[in-house]
Amino acid sequence: MFRGPAAKMPPDLRWCRDPYLGEDRISSEFPPDPRIAMRPIAHLFCTLALLHGSPAISFEAWPPQEPPREEWHELLMDTKKVGFLHVDVEATGDDRVAVTLDTEMRVRRVGEQVKMASTARFVETRAGRPVSVEYVESVAANSTRTNAVVEGDSLILVSKGLESASRRAIFIGDTALVFPWTADRLLAGAFAAEAPVVRYRSFLPEMAAIQTFDVELLGVEDVEARDATIRALHTRTTISGLTNMTTDEWRDISTGSVVRSHAELMGIKQETVLSNRAKAKSPPLDYTLDLIFETLVESKRRIPRPRTVDELLLRVEPRGETRALRARLSWPPHQIVVEEREVAASVGGDAPLGTHPSDSNPALRLRIRRPEEPAASYELPYAGGEWADELAPSLLIQSGDEELRRIAAELIGAERDPLAAARGLNQWVFRSMSKKGFSVGFASALEALRRREGDCTEHALLLTALCRSVGIPARAVSGLIYFRGAFGYHMWTEVFTGVWFPLDPAFGLDSVDATHVKIAADTMAGGATGSSFVPLLDVMGRIDLEVVEYMSRGSRFTGARPALEIDGASVRSPEHRIAFKTPPLWRPTEPRELPADYLQMFYPPEPSHLAALAVKAIVVGYDFSLGGAENEISRYVGGFESRRATRIGHTSALRLEFKDPVDGLRRVSLIFLDGDTYFMFTLENPADGDVELFDAMISTIELGRA
Repeated sequence: MFRGPAAKMPPDLRWCRDPYLGEDRISSEFPPDPRIAMRPIAHLFCTLALLHGSPAISFEAWPPQEPPREEWHELLMDTKKVGFLHVDVEATGDDRVAVTLDTEMRVRRVGEQVKMASTARFVETRAGRPVSVEYVESVAANSTRTNAVVEGDSLILVSKGLESASRRAIFIGDTALVFPWTADRLLAGAFAAEAPVVRYRSFLPEMAAIQTFDVELLGVEDVEARDATIRALHTRTTISGLTNMTTDEWRDISTGSVVRSHAELMGIKQETVLSNRAKAKSPPLDYTLDLIFETLVESKRRIPRPRTVDELLLRVEPRGETRALRARLSWPPHQIVVEEREVAASVGGDAPLGTHPSDSNPALRLRIRRPEEPAASYELPYAGGEWADELAPSLLIQSGDEELRRIAAELIGAERDPLAAARGLNQWVFRSMSKKGFSVGFASALEALRRREGDCTEHALLLTALCRSVGIPARAVSGLIYFRGAFGYHMWTEVFTGVWFPLDPAFGLDSVDATHVKIAADTMAGGATGSSFVPLLDVMGRIDLEVVEYMSRGSRFTGARPALEIDGASVRSPEHRIAFKTPPLWRPTEPRELPADYLQMFYPPEPSHLAALAVKAIVVGYDFSLGGAENEISRYVGGFESRRATRIGHTSALRLEFKDPVDGLRRVSLIFLDGDTYFMFTLENPADGDVELFDAMISTIELGRA
């Protein structure tokens, strides 16, 4: 292979023989750091898109253009503009060069608008020696800062958050660590020499780790950018530890600028497009892209009352190879992956499980069981030595904080059983996090304690910290949970009682149901805000799920949709666990199941007028409350004509009368929350005597009827 003058290597880089390609390549090989950690996934893409493709590689001459220079890029997700990326290269004196990458984006999380921003500044010498990295990341009102300095053969990392800091060293070794300026020169020399693959190591601040990059040269293509057709070099980058993620880039062959890049993360297409300052910084036209909804894995078979599910059998259809997927989903004994031909028994173990006639493609079966109640093997505090990381404080788990320790100690009192103590802390977190929502971003345990608001991540981190502070080994778990016709990303907590046992503080669950699909367990050490995101890359956007069958409170359910049993005036929904009787003259229309776990039925009381009864049931999240539902209805209708508190058995309920502002029709509603399900019985446009019949009907409602 030709290696002309343009292929001269920076210090510590070398040519080597690739045993797989049978070709020469440029390498600075290094075993990847095992501590893979990751901050919000969108920031990772921004750095990958520009880290080694920052401004101007010259394919005609060496070295690249001299600083200062800058580039502006628009950032898109699923073709929607969500923000910008800015790259600035400057000479800093002392024969050094600094490359700064700024990103800013605005997206939604369950309707809540969230701003995410980051700045990464890499400093290196012109000879290619790395000096330092400064990284600042903010999600909503939360921010973290990481400084990394090269000292000898190590990279010293200091991460700072709210009143907490962590320090650790990463061994570099005796081969090169490449920063963006040197990466430009390395790639320019390699491509000029027609090297098919370039390998080097660099530092990813989002992951707080050194990773190995493999850049493959795919050829020259025409791409559209800046309202023009540009001849561009197409490259594809993969990174050790991120097996299911690649970044494709197209570089202008006359300047080396990255004119377009593309990656798919958790099923979301993410792109950068070379632009100018005014266009890149102009606000998006809308903020309709919702990261939570975009990453949902839909299920055709809906599960009413998912928090009561004791055992679940899922059919998993991979969109690629299954080896990494099996490893991510396998957590015996409570979560087991088997191929369809290996399945021998159904949920409950009382009947053989047949495969569907269409099961000719290679699918997996995932069987999940609610964990059995464990017996404690020690008294608090835990004195063993094997779970040091699960007991130690960190940047996000500030279990050494005096205020946090005092609260935890007061809550458990004299309790020495680890599970009983953890469950008490779990219920306190569930109750004390009074503002449940998705606008926070990713706050630490101490921030969650002080603000008392957040989503599942804040709940999980706070419970983990409280448990550690009283001597219970604890860790955060990430995975999927069933909710409203889909499986979505979720985080909960595991505590060690002799075995690892899961608790879900967001839902207040002292034993998690079988719709919790575990993917990763993380100690959150080292200052990373989300190492659990890396395993999710092997799952999210790469599978389809089908509910085969499940067990709930001793009953087994199969079929394409929840069953509704109507026998004259008697109505019973076993899966919704509700039964009631309608007045003699009321007859149902065709029952319908609507999206998002609604069960909806219409009953016209008489054919002589337009009155109708609508019965709805919907699974709700941990951010739902009956008072919140009442307030929403009140705001919509402009107040109630009548409001009365009542009860359905032991369950609180509200009876409301109002007029709909759209059609002007009168309505009488009964609303109540039973566990994870919100019920609403509404009589629309009642005639004389209908309200009395409605009140008589709601007096027959029975909950808990399987």
